[in-house]
Amino acid sequence: DLGWCCNVTDDACIHLGNFPKLESLCVSRTKIGNIGVRRIASIKSLRHLRLSGLSRLTDLGMMSVRRLESLESLDISSCGLVTTFPPPIASLKELNINHTGICDRNIVDKSGEGFSSLRSLSMDSCRIGDRGVKLLFQHMRSVEHVDLADLGISHEGIVGLANLRQLRSVNLFYCNVNAEAVRLLSQVKSITAVNLDNREVGDSALRHLVNLPNLRKLDVYSASVTDDGIASIVQITTLEDLEVCGGRVANRGCGLIASNLTNLTNLNLNNNFSISTSGMMALSNLTKLRSLRLAHAFRVTSASIPYIAKLVNLEHLSLTGTSIPEDDALQLQLHLPRLQSL
Repeated sequence: DLGWCCNVTDDACIHLGNFPKLESLCVSRTKIGNIGVRRIASIKSLRHLRLSGLSRLTDLGMMSVRRLESLESLDISSCGLVTTFPPPIASLKELNINHTGICDRNIVDKSGEGFSSLRSLSMDSCRIGDRGVKLLFQHMRSVEHVDLADLGISHEGIVGLANLRQLRSVNLFYCNVNAEAVRLLSQVKSITAVNLDNREVGDSALRHLVNLPNLRKLDVYSASVTDDGIASIVQITTLEDLEVCGGRVANRGCGLIASNLTNLTNLNLNNNFSISTSGMMALSNLTKLRSLRLAHAFRVTSASIPYIAKLVNLEHLSLTGTSIPEDDALQLQLHLPRLQSL
């Protein structure tokens, strides 16, 4: 691991050739450029390579990476001068191109070919849109985990995900998704985790999620979800992890969650100002909870302490911005033996 060693340059890569059995290498945020990466590409034993934040690396240097025929994971995130999709590597399982200069116009019909082993693809904040997503995923049928955060794709791009029959998790944080996009996504029955953190997602979109029989984790952090939306969410009784922090969930929603989502281990209700003691009374039935976040639910007072104390499996509890005084909150440590953070 040579990450953040800012004096490491292309010249240093000559010496890396002395390690013919090297399997893992990190040179993130160094001064290595195209020449250094070409030298690294001669280490045939490499299985894991992190090149993130190489400000001198361009598409020309990236072409040499194809010689690493045993490579399983590649991270080129924050390499701003890389503008074309990496060359195909049949052995590659994980690829991170977050915050690169890769854009739609440089995605061609064959860009996704040759990645037969790829299981995880992260494209957060690239300049790839609907067209690029559809072109890539027409070939990458074995992908299980996809991060499309901040791509700005719409339901047109989601069409490209419909062919991923092994897809397990998808991150659509701040994409332009709506109810139609969620409907299309719900056709991929293998999904177990989805991030729909976006204010354009509302109650009507959530109705489609009930068609995902294996969903375990749902993040609708900033979505416009009311208690009516919660009524749809609670039909997904397989949920174990839920984040709803858009500020519109009230005590009725808490009651619905407590009555139906009995397998929850993580519940984030930050910023929902209407939740009060009666909501906490209902949530006290979720005895499997290991993490509960109620930050800025200012109607939650010390009267809720007895109900929180029933959640004996809690390991993490956030009461920041509630109306529970610090001294009262600290008393919870006597009742919650597994509590690690408060």
